[in-house]
Amino acid sequence: MTKFISAALLLFAVLFSSCGKQSESTAVITGYYLRDASGNAMGMVEEPNVKLNNGINDPEYKISIGSYPNPFRHICNIYTNNPSPEVLKKIVVTKAEFNKRASVSTNMPATADDIVGEVLIEQEFTNSYYSLDFSDLETGYYRVYVEINGELFYDNLKKTD
Repeated sequence: MTKFISAALLLFAVLFSSCGKQSESTAVITGYYLRDASGNAMGMVEEPNVKLNNGINDPEYKISIGSYPNPFRHICNIYTNNPSPEVLKKIVVTKAEFNKRASVSTNMPATADDIVGEVLIEQEFTNSYYSLDFSDLETGYYRVYVEINGELFYDNLKKTD
């Protein structure tokens, strides 16, 4: 009887852990902002599930991010606006799946521990701008995460041919 219970618990643990991993293999994005090569807004495709700022209007505490151009071919620039530009920032890029029918609240992580998908690019920088080279990655959708002062921001990207 003890062997049966142990086997059942082991089977449950394996099934439970593998189910969680499968459902979180790729970030789901519901849209993205269009930006030209200078970073100017040009509209949006569907309704993006992004977090581009901390919601604070006071320039002393406001933090925001963005990426341009979007869509892009090889190089995508990431910019940050924060009170302490010399602060270390961490960038993580994962593959994403576009699903305009998903809820806008889908895959909106609160911390770096909540990042979904295989990490394709991971970099750290201290200035306000950083260029990411996507030349070796396939066309499609990506999510870029930027961690600043322990707070996670993210934008949805589209790489074209």
